[in-house]
Amino acid sequence: MHFLSVLMLSVGLAASSAAASESLTPVAARAQTCVSCHGASGLGSDLAPAIAGQDQHRLRSKLFAYKYRPGAPSLMVEEARRLSDREIEELAALFSSPEHLVSRP
Repeated sequence: MHFLSVLMLSVGLAASSAAASESLTPVAARAQTCVSCHGASGLGSDLAPAIAGQDQHRLRSKLFAYKYRPGAPSLMVEEARRLSDREIEELAALFSSPEHLVSRP
């Protein structure tokens, strides 16, 4: 049930921020999906842990593991599979950067 609630929340947040995302750079627009669960600027929330300030290699490795993980789907697996390898590299760089700024609607 928790997975379904998180999924519905993600879909709703993604739809409501779609118009605002159109004016963002591609990586910042993709980051909007991340912060919808991981909290403002990726600082963590009740739904997901903080990703801001994490080591770039660690973030990259985790996203690639989610993307190519066999087995039962989860929200992170589904989100990671939507990302290109380049987007994974860019998101890892963005969230590991101490000065990253994610524009919020």
